[in-house]
Amino acid sequence: MKKIILAVTLVFCGSQFTNFVPELSIDASAKAYEMKTSFAKDLKAGTMPYAKGFVGMTYKKLKTKAKIQKIDSYNGQIYYSHERAKDDWDNYIFKKSNFSSNSKIISIERSYDYIISQKSVEKYFGKPYKKQDFGGGFIRAMYKNGKYYIIVAPYSEDGITATYVTIGTKKAVLKRW
Repeated sequence: MKKIILAVTLVFCGSQFTNFVPELSIDASAKAYEMKTSFAKDLKAGTMPYAKGFVGMTYKKLKTKAKIQKIDSYNGQIYYSHERAKDDWDNYIFKKSNFSSNSKIISIERSYDYIISQKSVEKYFGKPYKKQDFGGGFIRAMYKNGKYYIIVAPYSEDGITATYVTIGTKKAVLKRW
């Protein structure tokens, strides 16, 4: 009888205790996908798949390739966006100081509506140069790739699943860290 009372007490107290512990598990619906070879190849070239620009391209040249609009100016950088498809944007970042038509793209940002697995990113870029663990299996990681730096930041919470990817110069990417 004592064993039954003890078992019921442990089950009841244990289930009540878990209500106070924050949940740090991955959203079960957030399936991770492998990074494709072509995606990694584009990142190594300083661009993203199907992007109109690349790191180092001038503002003047980007304007001839994509319909862009200024969206923000923050932290010494100017953000221009190009809508690739409905609600699907590429952000091109330039230095704010002495901005002109000859200013060069210093980084590109894009979000994907799925999780890109860290293991598949490491397959192409090695171990992270820097990383930050947010818990629940989601780690924002920065990779060094020749003259470019890449941030891959997966996110999944409250029904929103995304991976934010940034490619750019070391100085530009560290500003986004």
